[in-house]
Amino acid sequence: MEPELADLVLSMCGIVAHECVKQIISINQKKKRKIWVRDWVARRNILGGSNTLLTELRMEHRSGFMNFMRMSDGHFDILLKKLENRIQ
Repeated sequence: MEPELADLVLSMCGIVAHECVKQIISINQKKKRKIWVRDWVARRNILGGSNTLLTELRMEHRSGFMNFMRMSDGHFDILLKKLENRIQ
C-alpha cells in the first residue's frame, strides 16, 4: 500500500473511531426527563399514602379512583358499609 493511501486509511479509521466513541458516550449519558405527577400523588408523602388516597382520588380524579379500586365509588361505599364493623 502506498504511504499516502495508508495515511488516508488511518485518518479515516481515526474519524470513525472518534464518532463511535461520541455515540457511545451520548447513549450512556442520561437525559433529564420531565416528571408529570398528579397533585394527589405529590401530596402522598405529606398526608400519608393510604390514609387520604381514596378521598383525594374521589375528589380530584374519579377515573383514577375507578382504575385504582376497580370499582365505582358507590360500590366501594356499599362494600365499606358492609365491612365497617369488622375492620374497626
